Amino acid sequence: MPASPAPRSLTVKRLPPVALAVALLAGAASADTLVLRDGTSIDGVKVTAETWQRVEFKQPKVGTPQSRPAVEVREVVYASTSSDFREGQKAAAAGDAVTAAAYFDAAVADDKLPLFVRATARRLAADLWLAAGNLVDAGEAYDDLLETFENSRHRPAALAGKGQALLQSADFAGARKAFEALKAEARDKGFGERWEIEADYFGLVAVVAGKLKGADGQPVDAIAGFEAIRQRAEGKDVELVARCRVQIGRVHLGEGRDDAARTLFESILADRLDLPAEVVAGAYNGRGRTLFNQASARLDAADATAARGDKAKAAAQRDEALALFRDARLDFLRVFTQYGSVQGQQAEALFWAAQCFDNIGDTDASARSRVLLRLCETNYPNSPWGQRARQSQ
Repeated sequence: MPASPAPRSLTVKRLPPVALAVALLAGAASADTLVLRDGTSIDGVKVTAETWQRVEFKQPKVGTPQSRPAVEVREVVYASTSSDFREGQKAAAAGDAVTAAAYFDAAVADDKLPLFVRATARRLAADLWLAAGNLVDAGEAYDDLLETFENSRHRPAALAGKGQALLQSADFAGARKAFEALKAEARDKGFGERWEIEADYFGLVAVVAGKLKGADGQPVDAIAGFEAIRQRAEGKDVELVARCRVQIGRVHLGEGRDDAARTLFESILADRLDLPAEVVAGAYNGRGRTLFNQASARLDAADATAARGDKAKAAAQRDEALALFRDARLDFLRVFTQYGSVQGQQAEALFWAAQCFDNIGDTDASARSRVLLRLCETNYPNSPWGQRARQSQ
């Protein structure tokens, strides 16, 4: 591997591919490609400039330079970058986030690259740190993107990423301020309504995580809030609509309405083939939690029945509980094995899968539970689930 800055320390050593890095893997492309948000693309162009206002490019046999509003551009696939940039893409596609981020850091410092390619490298490195849970480096990378490349096409994503890093760090007040800044800039600079809605969504997530109180200290109706955001996003952002539905299910779950939560999660999973991995993984974890709660309630009922002397009924109730624990375990393990790229859902899945093994008690259950708890604690030490995993061992 060519010499590059040594990767900064990170507990997670290898990760599944980061979607953005994979999407930008250009391969043998001979010209740049603009990938638009409506699903179409503009191929065979030469990108000449990128700002939060527009992406400018030249097309063969067209004398006049062309441009598209930045809000319409999802990504740009570059035909010509640098060896560091390309090695970063390869490492990200192979799931090695640490090495990928180090290569992208090197590309940022390469003054032979166009400024907009260096800005993209900074965005990729920041997103990799965020996905890996290395929140300090993620926050610093987003700050650098905002300061060094202040007019970049990636500016709204950097503001959103900075807020998410603060949110994952449990700095709920700081996260809310970051999302308020995103909303203000989206409105004032014309990033597009999508970013205003995104800012409101994550701002409400921060409020919910901070125990459902708004800036004025008053309680917030989270379900009504997410439903309002869902309605605004309808027809504009399919992914955000689905994320709002997952959050509503989470609120139901947190307030003890397991039946309502499970119904909503299952309706999301029925459409899983058409939804982003992040949404599907969240729905599987959510449904797994409702199944786990139902299984625990069955066990409690079995204990009460046994205390009354009805051993046959108690045994039947325990069998029902075990079946529910097995179903829950499948949901959590599916997140771990099939949706590993969704880093934000992994710690929860690992912790609850371990609890299922402990309750089921089948072959090697204790050993498997310990392995999952160690993974949870080691890879996600700062998450609530990583802390609970450490206390459980």
